[in-house]
Amino acid sequence: MNLKKMISVKGILVMLVTAMLFACDPQTEPETPETPGTPGTPGTPAETVPVEDVDVKPKQPDVLTSLLLGIGESETFTATITPENATNKKVVWSFVTPEGEPADSDVCELKDNGDGTCTVTGKKEGFISLKVASAADSTKCIIVRIEVKVVPVTGIEWTDDASSPLTLRIIGGGSYIANVSVLPENATNKKLTYSVGTE
Repeated sequence: MNLKKMISVKGILVMLVTAMLFACDPQTEPETPETPGTPGTPGTPAETVPVEDVDVKPKQPDVLTSLLLGIGESETFTATITPENATNKKVVWSFVTPEGEPADSDVCELKDNGDGTCTVTGKKEGFISLKVASAADSTKCIIVRIEVKVVPVTGIEWTDDASSPLTLRIIGGGSYIANVSVLPENATNKKLTYSVGTE
């Protein structure tokens, strides 16, 4: 084999080897390294925003006055977390003693609605304290003192068009529907007894 043929064969071999190397190890763009601690960057944790305060509505009128609830009456409480963009805005509702210790209550019934609210229903006369605390930090909390008592009836009001139907005459098989409301609206016993008489 002469010199020209040898050079030609070597050139072809070099080209083949180079092509095989590129096929097995394709050139790709180098990955950009992630910046540690940058919120929103894949692979790095977002910044945690802690809870600063917990508030609730309704609350006691003042420190010495309990929130009044009638027997059988229900009240919905709503918790508010500060700041608004806190990472964990979940709350925990519970009944506690005046000292803040966990307590079971037969005075009220508590239902956690799962949306930052709870419903408390009065069952019998007595006192109980409702506590709402941050699920992220239990030291961030507020307590509402509740008194459950019988709410007496103070009056009865006619709610139809008749101004004062204390005396009503029904003639010839007629009828009358009495529309009556009991005052106050949260009276414990709002049942009424109706009676008729003749002249």
